[in-house]
Amino acid sequence: MTPPPPHPALLARRARVRRIRARVAAGATALFLGAFSGLYVQMATGHDPVLGTSTAQVASATTSSSSTSSSTSSTSSTSTRDSEPMTTAAS
Repeated sequence: MTPPPPHPALLARRARVRRIRARVAAGATALFLGAFSGLYVQMATGHDPVLGTSTAQVASATTSSSSTSSSTSSTSSTSTRDSEPMTTAAS
């Protein structure tokens, strides 16, 4: 024997749930592809924001810290400089 056909309201609910799931999946896929396509194009054209700004900051920080350490090392004793922890920021 075959089971009785489902109620029309149940069929309508299943169809609605199927449409909502398909729309959510399509929207998530489109958002993912859009975001990563934009990032790919940005990196492919050479506009990497991380590499562009950190290189300039490292170079200027290294220059200022080396000039500061050379001027303070000539005026202070070496025993106090050895006991202080090494920092990367020029203070």
